[in-house]
Amino acid sequence: ACHVLHTYRPSKTHVIYADSAVSHVETYDTPDVPFKPMAPGRGGTNFIPAFQYIEEQGIEPVCAVYISDMECDMFPQEPPFPVLWVNTHTALPYPPPFGRVINLQ
Repeated sequence: ACHVLHTYRPSKTHVIYADSAVSHVETYDTPDVPFKPMAPGRGGTNFIPAFQYIEEQGIEPVCAVYISDMECDMFPQEPPFPVLWVNTHTALPYPPPFGRVINLQ
């Protein structure tokens, strides 16, 4: 995530922590953030809440990076922005119906 921030230097970055619900949100106005990922929540994975939050808050992202073990088959409808799924699992249990997937080694 830090590499993406420093490479593309977005004007605003929203970090949404979600499992079965959005549990925490951080918004940064500069790419030079002391980004330290955390894992609040720890409920069952559901990809829909984070995308609903984006829509409900009127956020218009250039792209979304979703980091997950991909242990969920509950995907939202395809959003109007590109999505990069970062798979932290050794396999890809449920391939997403849209976006691009990379495997985190």
